[in-house]
Amino acid sequence: MFNNEVKSVDKEFFTIKKELDYLNYFNPVNFDREKGVFFEKFYNGNIYNPIFKYNTISLVKYKKLKRRINNLDLSNLKNKSLVKIFKFYKEDLRNRLELIYSIGDDRKIFNAAKKVFGIVEDDKFELSMNNVRKVNSLFPKNKYDVQISKDEFLDKVKKAFKDNKIYWDVQFREEGAFASVDTAKKILFLKTGDGRYSNLFVDILIAHEIMGHIRQSVEAKKIGLKIFETGFGYYELIHEGWALYNEEDKNSEVKNRIYIYYIATYIASNKSFYETFCFLLKFIDTENAYAMTARVKRGFEDTSIKGSFLKDKAYLEGYLDVMSMNMETLDMVGKVIFDLRYKKEVIDVMYLGKNSKETKNT
Repeated sequence: MFNNEVKSVDKEFFTIKKELDYLNYFNPVNFDREKGVFFEKFYNGNIYNPIFKYNTISLVKYKKLKRRINNLDLSNLKNKSLVKIFKFYKEDLRNRLELIYSIGDDRKIFNAAKKVFGIVEDDKFELSMNNVRKVNSLFPKNKYDVQISKDEFLDKVKKAFKDNKIYWDVQFREEGAFASVDTAKKILFLKTGDGRYSNLFVDILIAHEIMGHIRQSVEAKKIGLKIFETGFGYYELIHEGWALYNEEDKNSEVKNRIYIYYIATYIASNKSFYETFCFLLKFIDTENAYAMTARVKRGFEDTSIKGSFLKDKAYLEGYLDVMSMNMETLDMVGKVIFDLRYKKEVIDVMYLGKNSKETKNT
């Protein structure tokens, strides 16, 4: 167990992180309307770039969170590894707050995203372009696949939770991504859709979200610090890479999907919404091309401006990182959500969590 000073700092970091879930802000409130306008224009041969609107963070809340981050006090922590991790996490929280505050501000959003997710790279774009295939779906099709109901879907998810001793909640909602994880609140969100679901797709979702993301978070809880449950720094790379590693047995299209994600992110970083959409039509149909373009243009109001949300490049980067790991590191990745650059410090802290004598003076 860690001492009370460490737990207090960790709790405040965790509490702030819960309020910095960018998915609460990045989904356009007028998504359906703009999609309708886009396709009406597109099928009539006209160019149109959606104008997205968002539920933005208030100035009062922004200032309050900024003050809380700045006031995080690490002066009483003695262990160097802990101090280094918390300092880096503190800067990461600042960057994520600025990213959320920049939503809808087209002058700032792209640079703010770079500070959180990094930049796209030419070599990974070329790798993606050299390996991508044209597909009818981003997920595999199987003639033996069957459609299941919402209740059957829910039963399969709950069974996966029970089998893995995971005590999370699952909630359906109308908007947002088809599946997303809130590790801070311990909720798996699923999109309602039309009430019928591919059984194969549900199996893929369970492998990715539950056996990947959620199980990783549950294992991280055993360390004794909440920051490892939610991740810090460029943790999205390893977080997504590990989930894709778990998904691969169920999904033959996994590599192709992440190539398309990277291509979309790269093109959107340099082109408008309409140009990105047209480029993606080389590989996927209009419906998927629109969804993918809207995904990588999240946060922008005027999508005619070049720039991307950048998170979706993490899928390819994380997958490549995970696939290159030795078994020791791979085992570690399955037990903690962290930034790979801080592997040494994380190992030190994981050891501290198991050694009560060391943590008394931490």
